[in-house]
Amino acid sequence: MAVLAIPLTALLAPSAQADVLDEAVDCAVLNGVSCVHVQDARTWAEDVTMWKFGNRNHHNNMGDAFRHCAWIGSLTTRIGQQDAYRVGFAHEEYDAGQPAAERAMDEWNNFVGAGIGAAAVRSGARDQWGYVLKECESRARNYTLYGLEGIQGGYAR
Repeated sequence: MAVLAIPLTALLAPSAQADVLDEAVDCAVLNGVSCVHVQDARTWAEDVTMWKFGNRNHHNNMGDAFRHCAWIGSLTTRIGQQDAYRVGFAHEEYDAGQPAAERAMDEWNNFVGAGIGAAAVRSGARDQWGYVLKECESRARNYTLYGLEGIQGGYAR
């Protein structure tokens, strides 16, 4: 029996398909072959967010702050701090409908995550993603990540 493979983007509206394609093309241009790491780190961050913060909507809350920190932090360990932050910035650029307050939250947490990822690399830790997980979770639970409008600790549990 043949299996029909449908690209995930086919499930999106045409305008959203164009945004995803543009973001993927920019990723390739900015970072070359490291785009595989972008998706790998993003999937890992989404999975650990569900594990650490439960199976619920993670939007503008502690889980959301953690997910951005973990994604860009883990990505930093693979492609470097500057490129990882640039990927996070480009991702926020492509979310055209995102309110400015949410974008500020995401960008600040991306910035923090990039710093944590760089610290993981400098530390020489064998499990750099474990380092990122621990640091981002600690900061999220201690309200030292960023909420709406980039206000430190300004998010709900």
